[in-house]
Amino acid sequence: MGYQCLCGQEIPKEELKREWKAAKYLVEVRLGEKHLFYRNLFRIRYIAYEQIENLYLRMEHGECGEFLLMEHYIQLRDREGREYQFRMERPECAREVLEYVKKVHPEIKNEVPGRNKREEGMCKIEK
Repeated sequence: MGYQCLCGQEIPKEELKREWKAAKYLVEVRLGEKHLFYRNLFRIRYIAYEQIENLYLRMEHGECGEFLLMEHYIQLRDREGREYQFRMERPECAREVLEYVKKVHPEIKNEVPGRNKREEGMCKIEK
C-alpha cells in the first residue's frame, strides 16, 4: 500500500503506518492525530490538518432509470489552493468527519463556496 502526500512535507512511511493504525476508522477516511487519511483501491492519500484551509460536504443528486442516486463527497482545499474530492460511501461517515474537524481543528474553515454571494454583494438581484 503506497502513501501519497497531498500537500506539505512528506512523512516517513513507518511514522505514517503507526498513525494510520491508531487513527479513528470511518470506512474510506481515517482521522489521525496529525493527518487526515483517505484510502482508495491502491493508495492512501494523506494531508496534515495544518495544511487544510477548507473542508465541507458536497452532495450530488441524480437518477439511473427510476432509481434516485445521491453521492456524498468530502471537498477539501489545501493552503496552496488545490482542491480534492473524497467520495464517501456512507453519508453518516462524511458528517462524522466534518464534526470531528469542527471540534478538534476549529481553525479549518467549513464554508461551501458561493453560498454567501448575496451577502458579499457578488450576486445581483434584478427587480
